[in-house]
Amino acid sequence: MRSVNQTNEDGFMNRKTSIAFIAAGLIAGTSAFAMSVETENNEVRMMGGKHRSAMMMSKLSTHMDKEFTTDQVRTLSEARLIMQGNPNVRVDEVKPTENGYSVTIVTQDNSLVEELKLAKNAMPLERYEALQKRMENRSSGELRERMKDRGERKARAGQRGHKGPRGQAGHKMMAREFTADQIETLTEAKLIMRGNDNLKLGKVTSTDNGYNVTIVTQDNSLVEEQQLAKNGMPLDRFEKIQKRIEARKAKVDAK
Repeated sequence: MRSVNQTNEDGFMNRKTSIAFIAAGLIAGTSAFAMSVETENNEVRMMGGKHRSAMMMSKLSTHMDKEFTTDQVRTLSEARLIMQGNPNVRVDEVKPTENGYSVTIVTQDNSLVEELKLAKNAMPLERYEALQKRMENRSSGELRERMKDRGERKARAGQRGHKGPRGQAGHKMMAREFTADQIETLTEAKLIMRGNDNLKLGKVTSTDNGYNVTIVTQDNSLVEEQQLAKNGMPLDRFEKIQKRIEARKAKVDAK
C-alpha cells in the first residue's frame, strides 16, 4: 500500500485543496486551465510575484500542449455544469473536430442550449487560439510581465481571502450540497487535470457530515482518503470556515 505522503509525487493535489473551489474554475471561460491553476496549495499561493509568474508561465505552457480524450472532455464539461448549479441542463454530444471538440449542452427535454467549441486541451477554442497567438507574437519578456502582473493580483486576492470564502458568493458556496454522483464527477475531473494516468477514483461513500473519497492506483492500492463536506470542501476546512462565519455573524448581531 502506498503512503499518503507520496500523493504529491503522484501528482495528486494537496489535502487542503477543495474540490469545490478547483472545479469552480470550470465555470470560467478558460475552464480546464482555470481549474489547473486553482490546485496550488497555500504555500504556492503566497509566493512572490517573480516565482508565481514563473509558475503560471510553466502551467500555461504545459496546459496549452495537453490533449484530452472525448471521454475526458465529457467529464470536464459535466463538472462545469455541476458547478453552475443548473439541474435543467446536461451534456449531450461530445464530438471530435479538426481543432478539438464540439460539446452540445441541452435541457433535460433535449432542447438545445448551446454548442461549445473547445480546443483539444478543453479550453474554449476562441480563448485557446487567442492565447496561442499571443504566445507566438509577443516576446517572452512581454508575456512574462503580463503573467507576473496577473500573479501578483491573484496573490493579493489570496492574502485578502485566504481565511475562506466571503460575501454572498462565499456563503452560497458554503451552503451548497452535492450528491455522491456529483462528487464522483468532480473528483474525476480533478484527476484528469492532474494528468497522472496511474491514479483513479476508488469510491465515494456518504457520511453524516458529507462524503468519504478514496483515490487509488490502477492496481487499487490506496493513495489517499479524504473526508469532504457536502459542498466538496475538506471537512476540517469547512468546519473552521463555518465557525468563523458564525463568529462574525454573532459579532455583528451583538452591535
